[in-house]
Amino acid sequence: MKCLILAAGYATRLRPLTDNFPKPLLKVGGRTIVDWLVDDLSAEGKVDGFVVVTNHRFAGFFEEWGRYWIYSNGLQHCEGRGVPIGYAIGHFGAEIVILTATSGDTGKAALSGFADVPGTRIMVFYPKGGVSQIQERQMVTQKGANVGVAGVRGNFDDTQTGVKRIFTDAALREELAEKGFQFSSANSINIGRLIPQVVYYVYAYGQMVKSGAIKAGEPLNFTVPTGNFGNILAAWYAKQMSLPVGRLICASNENKVLFDFFRSGSYDRRRPFVLTSSPSMDILISSNLERLIFHAAGDDAEVTAQLMKSLTEDGIYD
Repeated sequence: MKCLILAAGYATRLRPLTDNFPKPLLKVGGRTIVDWLVDDLSAEGKVDGFVVVTNHRFAGFFEEWGRYWIYSNGLQHCEGRGVPIGYAIGHFGAEIVILTATSGDTGKAALSGFADVPGTRIMVFYPKGGVSQIQERQMVTQKGANVGVAGVRGNFDDTQTGVKRIFTDAALREELAEKGFQFSSANSINIGRLIPQVVYYVYAYGQMVKSGAIKAGEPLNFTVPTGNFGNILAAWYAKQMSLPVGRLICASNENKVLFDFFRSGSYDRRRPFVLTSSPSMDILISSNLERLIFHAAGDDAEVTAQLMKSLTEDGIYD
């Protein structure tokens, strides 16, 4: 059985948003956020089942999606249907090994969310010297028998590339499967990370309408500081789901590979890596841009793979 797992709402920063979220806005263009993702994946034969792993504050938003399995971390019952995440994972027949590369912001949230959760192990990799001191201390002091943290000698690009190589190592996956383990991820390597971020934009639009700043249906522009292109890609997905988004403005720091790409059409990582005061944006290999390229290429996986190969081997693609 192939099953897609989405972890939604385990980060503390979601709580102020989810407490007052207007449920009707979860349906855009006649489809919910999860409908849009799961229907497409199911049609392609990529998943047979679907799980939302969430906390009690977020679970209510999924109560109408009866064909999906809803599991609530730490609660036996949630809206009459939730069970602990460990119970859910135990039904997959494999222990989930979560590998995450972080530029600082995701690491602590992921470690905290999965600490001592039955049926899981989590290992977070971060660039040594490439995150703030408080971010590093939050990670390395995380309690939990199933958690691990490793500092990588290199930058975030080195860290993320290393984790991706592990995921794409077929022989390693097979070896782990034989021993009862399965890889997963908690950051934007996992498409599930983008689902709650789509909600942010729907919520923000609803709040602008509610305040009278714009009228319903009027386009709204968003400026998004980004390095790995996940948050702004979520905004793009929201737009594809008929949310009235006008322009999406990509803001960069000195590592402005994305800024240059959108101005020139050429993605060139062959440049100095600059350590700035915004380490989460210190990225030259923007992982989620590959997803946008895939859609821009007509959902052609072969074309996308060739462009990514050029980026890996030559450091550039046009």
